Amino acid sequence: MPTILRRSGPDIIDDKFNRKTPRAMIHFCEDCGYEGAAFGIHLGGTLRSYCGWRNGDAVCVGKAKAEAA
Repeated sequence: MPTILRRSGPDIIDDKFNRKTPRAMIHFCEDCGYEGAAFGIHLGGTLRSYCGWRNGDAVCVGKAKAEAA
């Protein structure tokens, strides 16, 4: 799943009256699509995000599936 930039607050106007829109990166689990996947590993030069951590590795633990149930 992709990582997207999402608006994270109201626009900010700096001292030169330039408008800035704050954004935050939102990660999705590679396997189940859970929004807000907190664990990531670098594989092949890209960051892969997962929703859980098990035995020292970032893995999918099925958080999106659990929310749907």
